Amino acid sequence: MPSLDRITRTATFLSFLLGSNKYLPIATVLADSLQPRCGDCWCIVDQSEDGTEVGQCPTDQEGILDTFPSNIYQVYETFQLTNPDATYLTLQSEDGGYCYPFADTLEPIEGYPGSFLPQCVLPVTINSTETAEGSTAVCAFLYEPETECQNRKYQILNYDSAESAEKAGAIVTHSGHCGVCSDANSLWARMASIDDFEAETLICGVSYILNQNKETRFDDLIQCAVDVGLGQQCALLWAHLGATLLNECSSVCTTGTSSETSGPPPQCILAECPACPAAWNANFAILSGRTLVASGISERTAQSCSQFYRINHDPCIGATTTTMGSTSPPKTSPTSSGFSRNYSMGPLNDYLFGVILVLSWISIVLAM
Repeated sequence: MPSLDRITRTATFLSFLLGSNKYLPIATVLADSLQPRCGDCWCIVDQSEDGTEVGQCPTDQEGILDTFPSNIYQVYETFQLTNPDATYLTLQSEDGGYCYPFADTLEPIEGYPGSFLPQCVLPVTINSTETAEGSTAVCAFLYEPETECQNRKYQILNYDSAESAEKAGAIVTHSGHCGVCSDANSLWARMASIDDFEAETLICGVSYILNQNKETRFDDLIQCAVDVGLGQQCALLWAHLGATLLNECSSVCTTGTSSETSGPPPQCILAECPACPAAWNANFAILSGRTLVASGISERTAQSCSQFYRINHDPCIGATTTTMGSTSPPKTSPTSSGFSRNYSMGPLNDYLFGVILVLSWISIVLAM
């Protein structure tokens, strides 16, 4: 039986996640500034190698948001993808079969059949221009001409740079190559639930761990992620993520005493629990394609200012009719439940804090 001290520490951490006084209200789109993530800044400012000199927090916040009005994401929900079978938009093994995203970094997990599958093929992208800061590749939506704003038909395509995408008439949706979460549906799901994505995916995770039918529970987990709004392939990737985190990180995330997601400013170093998936985070990010940081979206766990890619998320650019419907006020922060968000070291922290810790706690209680 687990010790009372361990259960108490876990419950304390959960109370922080489920609505503590440290939760910061989501800023509105029209706010003068983004909410702070590291000290008083919305990002981690650049520092000298010895840490003695710290740069200034960027005051230019154009192209960076931490919430969205509903008329934007409701339009993305209506989009129709015309190239869903592109290899970089599908999770598959070398022979085109089922696969496990983390097979080359993790050993098979007993009791999780999906982990015995071969490695998913990582996307092969076009040759992108390399600069001192890295690749200039972008993922963009190429819309069919003469379309209305809603129900737009589009392709998801890789481009060598933002300039080449613009020249082709495409609209950049995030930096880096495209992946299974680059679709408009998955973007819509993140925008629509900017306050409570973790709470919604938590329901999926709880259902998975309590599901006694081991033959169907992974499929049920995928469907639950689809119901949240993620595209089918993105939902599959997130289902693998949730099942893996449950098995690999539960012990790390239920033994600590700190409820902080990161250390003090100005470094704001990631805490041990959210850093747990670092070994396979690269595979997740590559297969996902989209991250919040790469999409110009600020998140709860602080990220380096230089990592953000500034994006104008306007679903009506180039449309013949640009009416997006009535504008509803942005969602406000829950008062008692719902966590803040992260999707870039990333993409794993949403599930890590929204699912694994709670599920680990449930597992402890059930084992008593």
